[in-house]
Amino acid sequence: MNGKRDINIVISNIIKTGVFVSSFFIITGIILSFIQGADGVLAVERYTFNEMLRGLVTLNYYSYLMFGIFLLILTSLKNHSIESS
Repeated sequence: MNGKRDINIVISNIIKTGVFVSSFFIITGIILSFIQGADGVLAVERYTFNEMLRGLVTLNYYSYLMFGIFLLILTSLKNHSIESS
């Protein structure tokens, strides 16, 4: 029973950390969009992973928003891989 409680704490900490880090990138993206004067339209277009990473370096707000969502998805995948093992 103690082992099960420990795994629940680990999963809980992974989810909390993932949500906080993801929220940081999404909020940073929103702030950058206000600073850069985004026109309010987010077009759905092809955006490669490399373009997203380059956009993080150049402070592209769209890249920060996408990376935050990407991290949130990875958090749930990491959680699923721990539960299945």
